[in-house]
Amino acid sequence: MNHENIHDSPAYQENEQPRDHDPTCQSIFERLRTYDAPALALSAALAAPLSVAEQPRPIELPPEASWFEGTSIIRQHALTGEHEVAGKYVLRTDGSGQWMSVVQGEDDYVDQETREFAQKVEDEMKEGAVERVCSMHSHPVHAAALHNMITEGQRAQVEEQGEQATLSLPPSEIDIDRWKHRTSRMWYRQDYTFDPDTQHIDAVVDPGGVWYYRPRRKEDIAGFPNFVADLQQLGAAKRAWDEHSVERIMSMSEHDMHEIAALAQQARSVSGGPESLQPQNLAEAQSVVVGAVLAGNPEVEQVFYVTDKGRKLNEERKQLQKEHAENNLSFIADATDRYVQESVRQVVTPELYREVQEAFVRQGSMVRYVPFAQLAHEPVCAGVDFTPSDYTQSESASQ
Repeated sequence: MNHENIHDSPAYQENEQPRDHDPTCQSIFERLRTYDAPALALSAALAAPLSVAEQPRPIELPPEASWFEGTSIIRQHALTGEHEVAGKYVLRTDGSGQWMSVVQGEDDYVDQETREFAQKVEDEMKEGAVERVCSMHSHPVHAAALHNMITEGQRAQVEEQGEQATLSLPPSEIDIDRWKHRTSRMWYRQDYTFDPDTQHIDAVVDPGGVWYYRPRRKEDIAGFPNFVADLQQLGAAKRAWDEHSVERIMSMSEHDMHEIAALAQQARSVSGGPESLQPQNLAEAQSVVVGAVLAGNPEVEQVFYVTDKGRKLNEERKQLQKEHAENNLSFIADATDRYVQESVRQVVTPELYREVQEAFVRQGSMVRYVPFAQLAHEPVCAGVDFTPSDYTQSESASQ
């Protein structure tokens, strides 16, 4: 079995994905974490019907309102309302648009009804009549104060500023969760003439403007040299262990491989995991070995490591991952906390904004923030990847 095949094995992929967004890192936004906590359980149960008490409540946003008008109404809820609100704007290929699935939720969560929405526009999407779907929800001042992201004094200050407010409340960890992102898009059927990865735009509306967000792409990382250096350091440590482990696997007897598989299966059985580790051939046995060693089972390691070199390389790799995760968490919490506080004082610098973008990239997402005063000068729901050079006056969102 060659080096590439080992890396492509399910066990390897499951245990050894890059950990810059590792769930064990706890999370990014220390204060934002509790802000959207109820969403995680609800995301896992999208197919379950809501009880009467949990049914989202409609808000007054005319379906025929323009995208900018509707976004302004959602912003007003962020400024003065006590609950999150959400809505989806459908921009059609003929230039017309419509607000749909506009609802009010709780103070820190709103069900965005992607499943129900997708069913409503199914025929239009099949025909290729939908150019873009903009899924928006608010982050209210009320919830920011309730969860101690800002003080009551700052809340009063923001409410007094009204439409001049600049308080910015970035997407939460649950907003950018990759599993939730994939789940929300699975309601768009594959036979639609519609690409949800590029034509479905996610956004948070806060008192100061709009945060666009999407999953991070490889090309996003290059703009953040410190993060690139961290990943390169991690990659070097992982490759050193990879090379040693491949050499060891290639020299192992089939007896040892099956012994490791048996130990791994026993460990899974004791822990209540699936009992599916019964390799039928050498390639499957090698795959199980990779997963079992990466899981850190002491009995497995005793069979696998015949010298101290591999054990040392693996410990160095794991220690570096731990330090990387801790540094990420510290960087993310510091940047986002400072950003929220500086936005209240209206003194956010380009350097701080760039730090916040890096914080999201480290967590696996890419974001772009548009102050409300600038929003009318961009196309409808322009998204993360819009640049001023893309802009033409005829596309203005205020029209």
